[in-house]
Amino acid sequence: GAINVRIETFRDLYLDILEQSNLPQQPQISSPMQYRMVQASVDRANLTYFEPLRGLPGLTRSMQSLIAELQRALITPDDIMAQADPARPGHTELARIYQSHLDFLGTIGWMDPEGLASEALRALMDCPQVLTNWDLVVVDGFDWFEKAQLRVLQALMGHVRRMLITLPGNLRWTRPVHRRFAQSYTELTRLFPVQVLTGPTSVHLPEALAVLEARLFETPISTFSGKTETIQLLEARSPQEEAREALRWIKGRIIRDRILPDQCAVLVHDPDTYFPFLRQYAEEFGLPLRFTQGRRLVDSPVISAMLNLLSLPANNFPRRALLDALRSPFFDFSDLGIERKQVDVLDLISRHGKVIEGVDQWAEVFAALEQPGDRLPEDRTVFQD
Repeated sequence: GAINVRIETFRDLYLDILEQSNLPQQPQISSPMQYRMVQASVDRANLTYFEPLRGLPGLTRSMQSLIAELQRALITPDDIMAQADPARPGHTELARIYQSHLDFLGTIGWMDPEGLASEALRALMDCPQVLTNWDLVVVDGFDWFEKAQLRVLQALMGHVRRMLITLPGNLRWTRPVHRRFAQSYTELTRLFPVQVLTGPTSVHLPEALAVLEARLFETPISTFSGKTETIQLLEARSPQEEAREALRWIKGRIIRDRILPDQCAVLVHDPDTYFPFLRQYAEEFGLPLRFTQGRRLVDSPVISAMLNLLSLPANNFPRRALLDALRSPFFDFSDLGIERKQVDVLDLISRHGKVIEGVDQWAEVFAALEQPGDRLPEDRTVFQD
């Protein structure tokens, strides 16, 4: 809640960079469209190694995942070809499919989500004024960084006044639990002019938790003989049940142990998933809750409906999002001649024509319905009047 302080993910950072750069921005393809484009690249490819898998959905999914991973690592098809093992033709075929996918994106002038990092990096290189008004960037909560993230942070250091990257552990990195941190530290010191600052080493944990932290992944395994009442494990089948059981446990401590509510805290790793359940069950148990992360504006039904409407062109008019916008109670399309019954007809047409997204698919279905041999199935719920 502090003024001029923002908490963001890397994706949010990339979008901020692109917004301030004023460079032409390419729209992003949706996940279904990305799948179809990778599928088209696989269909066009001359395959031998992957030929037995052609036509299977698993191949397209695997290629989609591999291409995304390669983009996040800033590995190009040429890089793959340069390192390809002639004895393993799968590498060469992957590079061809990858290049075909990139060519397809270039032809239509769009990009997939994994291309955001590359675009942000290009904007930082080409636009020296980007984010120069930021005094401090703190990168916290990471034990490892993708190559694209490192390159963006490296470029960002020349724009912001100060950058602070936190890593747990110490400079000796002797513990197995710190192995990933040590690798990240080595890579950071190679790329950045680092000034190392060490924080306090005292551990503010109950004895049992402090021992657990100190012995994590250590060998040989030793048994803790002290009191373990400070650690209790609860098993739940879903985030909803986790939220309910956590608040039930806290309510029990407040009533039985006379603990004050402001001395209790719930930590979650995915606020967007858990916050609605915590709000629901806090009301059930009569617990006052205060969230350190405020409710997002996008959670408002009105704002969510508006964002859905405005994103239709960028997402290539996906069927479900388009119908949701037309049916939304927050919009009135009657001036355009669109009534609720007509939206129901559009829904029926889209299911009949198997529309996924795209103006071209809608046009194809309407053109097909104009032919004498193509008719909609009877649906009295739509046409009874």
